[in-house]
Amino acid sequence: MERLFEQAGLPADVRRLRIESQRRARNDWLDMNYEAASYFSRRYRAIRALTSHAVEWQIGDIFTLERVVERLRQRDRFKKNTSAAKAANQVKFYVHPRMYDRPSDGILLRADGFGDFNPNGICSEFAEDWARIAKHPFPSERSEPRSPSARRASCRQSTSQMSRPLMPVFRQDRGSLVGPHDNQRDLAVLFPRAIDDAPPRSPGCSGRHTALTEAWERFRASYENAVTECFR
Repeated sequence: MERLFEQAGLPADVRRLRIESQRRARNDWLDMNYEAASYFSRRYRAIRALTSHAVEWQIGDIFTLERVVERLRQRDRFKKNTSAAKAANQVKFYVHPRMYDRPSDGILLRADGFGDFNPNGICSEFAEDWARIAKHPFPSERSEPRSPSARRASCRQSTSQMSRPLMPVFRQDRGSLVGPHDNQRDLAVLFPRAIDDAPPRSPGCSGRHTALTEAWERFRASYENAVTECFR
């Protein structure tokens, strides 16, 4: 994209982008594989918030997909699409560099790109994993290979293809890396407990305990707010 701007001779202070998609209407997104649509919704939502000053997003209801689906479910009008067809798992984006200080405000260049989703890949449970993290942002998780043969196979695969060799962490959903909430694995519970259980080593340790607890609480609140803002 930087190369396109340079070709157009756009100064840095007036460079703007408009990003469009061939999927605009609500049903365009609902007709996709639901995990694919949720993946794009979760992945790009935070980017939209960070770039709203310089990027105009014209891609319809994708960033409010979960709310749309919830309303349809309440009216018993939502049918989940699980198709593995390429058309149901792909989005085409049109990126337009623009120069807003020119009277014509014309489109100078356009770059097209495809967003592909692999329903059998490691990102197949991306949206659901992040939905669980948004509720409990400090899980302590790990994933194991399904078997020794799968472990060897995983060494030959890229991370985009690794959901099948990994043991599912949530139910039987392949690709899931975040399990159900458990206080025994929640760092928001374990870390303050470890601070309280740490034995004092000198008479001055009480002040350090207070400082560490306050620092943790500031970090916890800031991190939880960041996660919530990303996926609101």
